[in-house]
Amino acid sequence: MRFHAKALTAGIALSLLLTAAPVWAAGSTGAAKTVPGRTAVTSQYASQASDAYFVTQGETFEKVKSLLESLAPAVTGLNKLNYPYGMRMDKTLTGDYFYHVQAYTKNDRKVFGDYLVAKDNSCAWRLGAEPEARLIYGNTEKLIKKAKIYLLSSRIPKGGNVGEVRVRVPGPIPYDLRVTSLNQAVAKVDENQHIVPISYGKVDVLADVKIGDSTRSEKLRAYVVDKQQWEEERSSTSRPSIGIGIGIGGWHHHHGGIDIGIGGVIWDE
Repeated sequence: MRFHAKALTAGIALSLLLTAAPVWAAGSTGAAKTVPGRTAVTSQYASQASDAYFVTQGETFEKVKSLLESLAPAVTGLNKLNYPYGMRMDKTLTGDYFYHVQAYTKNDRKVFGDYLVAKDNSCAWRLGAEPEARLIYGNTEKLIKKAKIYLLSSRIPKGGNVGEVRVRVPGPIPYDLRVTSLNQAVAKVDENQHIVPISYGKVDVLADVKIGDSTRSEKLRAYVVDKQQWEEERSSTSRPSIGIGIGIGGWHHHHGGIDIGIGGVIWDE
């Protein structure tokens, strides 16, 4: 899925490991059967691996677990079939903001629930059940303040590359982005929200980001410079603007992922 990223790589890898581990019946002493060419993974090793990456007890874990279990099963997918399940939480925060929690069946240790819970308890998201993460608790007022909005480069060579606005969020969170040129005589915004240079000079662009019901705006400054004299134009930023015009683009929705270009999410680890 597009929203999986490096921040959860260890957790997903361990999920596969734990899923592959055999479940031992009480009092069983038999050896695990192996498939030719594969190494058997015992429950002991799986438990050790789990302890290295996951938390399954403690005050913080219990608070996060209680929050998720307080929500309706129809929203979280927890215990909808009334089977025994457990929960585990990554030891490392995602983007220094989210607790990553997984729910798994106790009989075969298959992961069936994937969640992000904000460390300030302001919101919780369900992953994997739909094409993109879905808000299942709280609001995004605090989350949107964590987003970083910036230009890939403040220098845009005329007749060369186009400018790009990037958004960095602490998780695979869907958002909408709208880029507006405040000086169309210098640069315009195309249908893909690229900043297209028109003439030399400086241009301010307004980047509006919306996550859930929360919106935040950031004004960014770029300079259109000569492609042949890149270094000289980088130090010459006092060219006068030629008229002011506002070019407004529409909202563009982004599902979340890994640094996917204009408006693409860069998922903090």
